[in-house]
Amino acid sequence: EVPAKESEGEVPAKESEGEVPAKESEGEVPAKESTRQRRAIPKMHSAPQLPAKSRTFSTPRITVRNEEMEDSFSAPSGSDKPYRTRTNAFLDASTMGDRPPMPNPENLLRNRRSLTYSTSWTKAVEEKGDEIWRTFAVVTETVGYILWHSVDYEQDKPPWKVWGRFFASLDDFASKHTLVISAYTVKDRIFSLLMNAITLDTKAGITRSFLLEVVLQLCQMFESFALSSYPRFDSMGDEKDVALEKLSSTFMPDLDPRHCSTELLEQYLKMLEAVGIIEGPIHSGLELEIAQSATRVLLACTAMEEKEYYVMAALKLQFLLRSPSYPRQEVFFILAHLNRIITEALENGEKERPQYLAAVIRGVFSNHLESLGVSQVLPQLPDSKGSPSFATDFLLYSRSEEWRNYAKNTLTTELFQYRTVLLPFLHKLIKQGHECYLLYNQDERLRKEVIFQDQRTYQEDILSIFFELREHEREREKSLDSQGRNELAVILQRWRGTHRFFTGERGAWSLRKPELYLWKMDRTENFSRMRMKLARNYNCNKHTDASQLRDLGTVLPSQPQPDSSLLERLKVTGRSPSLGEEEDHLEQLAADVNSPGTLEIEDEASSKKEESIRMVVEDADLITLMERHPGRLEITTKHIYFFSDQHDKKDLPQWYSTDFKVPLSQLREIHSRRYNMSRTALEIFLVDQTNYFINFPDKKTVTKVYSTIIALNTPSLNRVGIRTPTRLLQASGLTQKWVRHEISNFDYLMQLNTIAGRTYNDLNQYPIFPWVLRDYSSDELDLDNPEVYRDFSRPMGIQNDSLIDHVVTRYEELDDPTIGKFHFGSHYSNAAGVMHFLIRLEPFTTLHIDLQSGKFDYADRQFFSILSTYQTIYQTGTDVKELIPEFFYLPEFLKNLNGFDLGKLQTGEELQDVILPKWASSPEDFIQKHRDALESKYVSEHLHEWIDLIFGYKQIGPEAVKACNIFNYYTYEQNVNLESIENPKERRQIESIINNFGQTPTQLFTEPHPLRQSTDLARKNQAKGYTSTFAGRRALTNLFEHLHDLKAHCVDISSAGKAVVFVGTPSIQTRALIVSGNPEQLVTLTECGLLNVHGWLPFSTSKHRPFTFQFDPNAAFDKSQQYVGGPFAQDLTIYPHLFVLSANNKLLATGGHWDNSFRVYSVERGKLASLIAHHNDIVTCMALDKASTGDHLITGSRDTTCAIWKFGTNESFNHPMQTLYGHDSEVLCVDISTELDMAVSGAKDGTCIIHTVRHGRYTHTLHPREGSHCEIHKVSISGLGRIVVYSEDPRGRSKNISTVPPCLHVFNINGELLQEKELSESVNDITIVDKYLITGNARGFLAFRDLYSLKQLTALNLLAPIRCLSVVRDHHTKVYTHLLVGLENGKLIIVSVKDQPLPTKGGS
Repeated sequence: EVPAKESEGEVPAKESEGEVPAKESEGEVPAKESTRQRRAIPKMHSAPQLPAKSRTFSTPRITVRNEEMEDSFSAPSGSDKPYRTRTNAFLDASTMGDRPPMPNPENLLRNRRSLTYSTSWTKAVEEKGDEIWRTFAVVTETVGYILWHSVDYEQDKPPWKVWGRFFASLDDFASKHTLVISAYTVKDRIFSLLMNAITLDTKAGITRSFLLEVVLQLCQMFESFALSSYPRFDSMGDEKDVALEKLSSTFMPDLDPRHCSTELLEQYLKMLEAVGIIEGPIHSGLELEIAQSATRVLLACTAMEEKEYYVMAALKLQFLLRSPSYPRQEVFFILAHLNRIITEALENGEKERPQYLAAVIRGVFSNHLESLGVSQVLPQLPDSKGSPSFATDFLLYSRSEEWRNYAKNTLTTELFQYRTVLLPFLHKLIKQGHECYLLYNQDERLRKEVIFQDQRTYQEDILSIFFELREHEREREKSLDSQGRNELAVILQRWRGTHRFFTGERGAWSLRKPELYLWKMDRTENFSRMRMKLARNYNCNKHTDASQLRDLGTVLPSQPQPDSSLLERLKVTGRSPSLGEEEDHLEQLAADVNSPGTLEIEDEASSKKEESIRMVVEDADLITLMERHPGRLEITTKHIYFFSDQHDKKDLPQWYSTDFKVPLSQLREIHSRRYNMSRTALEIFLVDQTNYFINFPDKKTVTKVYSTIIALNTPSLNRVGIRTPTRLLQASGLTQKWVRHEISNFDYLMQLNTIAGRTYNDLNQYPIFPWVLRDYSSDELDLDNPEVYRDFSRPMGIQNDSLIDHVVTRYEELDDPTIGKFHFGSHYSNAAGVMHFLIRLEPFTTLHIDLQSGKFDYADRQFFSILSTYQTIYQTGTDVKELIPEFFYLPEFLKNLNGFDLGKLQTGEELQDVILPKWASSPEDFIQKHRDALESKYVSEHLHEWIDLIFGYKQIGPEAVKACNIFNYYTYEQNVNLESIENPKERRQIESIINNFGQTPTQLFTEPHPLRQSTDLARKNQAKGYTSTFAGRRALTNLFEHLHDLKAHCVDISSAGKAVVFVGTPSIQTRALIVSGNPEQLVTLTECGLLNVHGWLPFSTSKHRPFTFQFDPNAAFDKSQQYVGGPFAQDLTIYPHLFVLSANNKLLATGGHWDNSFRVYSVERGKLASLIAHHNDIVTCMALDKASTGDHLITGSRDTTCAIWKFGTNESFNHPMQTLYGHDSEVLCVDISTELDMAVSGAKDGTCIIHTVRHGRYTHTLHPREGSHCEIHKVSISGLGRIVVYSEDPRGRSKNISTVPPCLHVFNINGELLQEKELSESVNDITIVDKYLITGNARGFLAFRDLYSLKQLTALNLLAPIRCLSVVRDHHTKVYTHLLVGLENGKLIIVSVKDQPLPTKGGS
């Protein structure tokens, strides 16, 4: 198409050979194709289907103005495939070969002047520059192309839906963003493209009827866009129908020039001319609707003052009015509107516009005079057909009274009737606009979903892999860094050990100034979960700064150092740095490494092997007292690792290393735990009695970690499962055992605490023990007097009767909606209370100072007196704390062993050790009597009442209210759910409340706790059960409960009269057929090495003997007798400590052999099983672990060393577990307890040394006779850590006179001498049973003593020197029934309670 005039803003298109331009006025297109070969473009497939027809037509071309533009936008042709008429179908992968070419930006830029038919957007984009114009041209051409080809009636995609959604999206986008080119300009351009496409398709020969529906919808959309009279659907309120009714009654079309430029109007009219609406006759309803829409647009143009609008509109309206099919209401509407415009124009003095509009009115009357019926009404109306001056005449006539009355009466009335035509259109317009907006929102949601899905796919396929690799590299880097720190920690640990070994009191350089150290609590527990040991604390911080800050309010400056560097100190002093200084230098290099940890350096191959079989890696926190150490937990098929992320958190005495490595074979139990009231933690218990508390991010991780460990099938793990505490308690049977007196009160309370989640690892959940006594002022403590005990049925806050009414009143008056009602504002167990009691021991001293902002609290507020503490609780009721377990086993917490400056009381007295009750002579005496009180008859009868308060049915609910046992709301687990609290501030507040107020233990009982049986009833029931099992046999009696009713029975073992130097029975049950009477083994060994295995049962049907003894049949024949092979050293006296019998009596280990070995024999076969030569001199002593398994053996030698062995298999004797050093002379005696992690050895030089079993570290040296020359001949360790040492003068055994008498010494587990007792005769053997010490001397006296006071309780004269002792414990009743004594004369004495009754028939 070639424009006629360049002056109108258009330039001629580039002419090509054979192409003849035509005049624009003729509305023609080039008749022939260019003779130049055009670029081959594939034809698009089937075009949109109109509803009335099924015929297809070629896809129209987007408007082009020259050949090159045509080349870019020509529609494809000549294809048989069905065209995919969906959005962006031309980009579908399946039709890549058939898609039309995209617009060429270079062509658009080069021919920008060829698009001047829409100068409004051209001018707008020209102001923005070529780049913006280029982008705008490409985008609009592409969008127009897509919109035209997206119409598909078969897929419910009519034009108004397709195009309306686009315009809705454009409006929404424009409302949210500032556009470079306005939305009006974009719409202007899109409408122009769509109109031109219809025009070209019509001129190209497309059947007119197929385009009418498309034209109608485009016209109506353009009408709603161009006229500002129409409301937007989203601006309509709830009364939409009323508003539309009003609008249709008073409607006057008004054109918005921003929406409809003259160029766009011209394009609009060309389209109508092309489809035959303006000049052609109107036949169908579609044509009429199009004409009506065009009429409203043109009428709006007549109201414009710009000549371009009203001239064009007047001319086209005249053509439209030629059709006689116009409805009468439409004609009246046109006439009324034109009359209004003419009247306003004349009033404004306009001359030209009224002339054009009067010409239109002439067409109205010429073509519709009859339908208007004005011949009789307007007799003076100028002739509209024959008069050449009608326009001038009508303008004069319009001022007449006749016309004015007609306009006021008739036109106004008829205009109101036009609403019947307009109202349905308005409803349709609003409905379609609303639906388009909904469709757009739906498309937007789908688009966002697709984007989200694409992002998720991108995340999964690309980003997740990248992040995983990045995280893996970070973890690897962190692991390498942690491994380096751990290796440095191990190196430093070994350096410390070596340094302290050589410079310590038993080292080669011990004459040098010893290293200073303080004491701290050790984590080692016994089987009753008592932590009785102290460890050396080389961080010698006596907290003088904290004392000065308390007293003076400031810290005094320390003495300045010239230069702290080793190099400068070397220059100043002229000497080399000491070993201590070198160690300080190493510690400075390893400042972020914890004190001795458990991780060991592994070779690279082992590390890679562990890495390849890693099972679980999870983020976790290691909980230590008050600290939370973030890190990473790793589980492999062999170990559990924890790597801490923080190695420089606080300068606290380390409770234990924050990095650890645990072999899975050492796992004993795993319990579910809560941390800050959330069950997101696990506590791991090991075979060696250590434990770790680990918190995880959520419960899901807890389950994952636990399931992984269980799936590995570790041999030592007790698979109790993550059960609820109540079910765990029921499964354990602990309550029934306590009721039957099978476990002590202390053990039962400790187990209840453990099951309820109380732990040593978290001070907020520390184990809870009751106040037992209330008499702390008497000179003597009478445990048989009920008045000395507290009321176990009441909380500590109401032990005083006078406080009950006050507590009840306070509860009733409280009505806080946040924290609810409570009887007591404080709690009976919290971290501050624990630190209050343990302030004299590290690490609790440091924690106390940290809690008090860097200083000690004032002395009167500290724990300085047991009586004062109890009186404060009794008299005020505000402090209701219960006790901690240390009150029943740890006297050291009552002493200021480290010499801290704790301040002065108001009395002026300096605060040191805790002031004890008058009835306690020492901290050890207090602990012993306090423990006796806990196990007393009265407490056993009433302890269940206290359990009901703390762990039972009186903990919560109505019963708790009755018992005045309600505490702060947030101390109860069921009231707190931190996982549901999303507000971080609120979460921290609740965590602070929990940490300050304490945590109530998990409820274990929902019904009253059963009472404990009396001691007599328990024994009677035990005897009934025993006699029913072993019917017809003597009942068993505890030997130590009848010490004054003992009787000795003699059995002749050696016919040759050789001394019996060893006797032993199994310490564990070895035969399941004991019920049928099959005997156990009793092993004896004589001085000459004769080994006999006798039959033994601790009961009998005989009236003469309360046991069964069957002689070894091999002992009667010389040839069948069995001897321990190999001669003993000639200068060695054979004593029982040269022999060890395994727990099951299957292996016998012997020492004292001339070849420096110790040997292991099979008891059943009497043959040598192993010969171990490790020591460099004769093995002089050995002992077996006192644990039930008895799988550790310790040997001592004349080479001054000791060795610890794993006892049981041949492979375990290849290398010792530990080699212990420190003695200066021959080791004479040893003992070992893995339960307490201690090995004790006594030497000829009078020293007794204590080492740890697990690491072989030196801890203490005991000097029983410091200043006197003596030898240590016997050592023995009790289950509660008491160490009995027997010493004697070395001349005492070779001469009749002795300058130093034999002596018994009792030390506690921390090396403090408690008791001494000089003896008149030498002791040949000692043994400890519970709180009793048994000794046998060279004169034949068998003495039973109290272990704590060494007071002799009873004695038996056996008339011959005693060589060995062994106590028999019944495996069924756990009662010590007999004492076996080997004598010098070859006889075996069996001591029992005399006159044991025989059970009657039937077991009664």
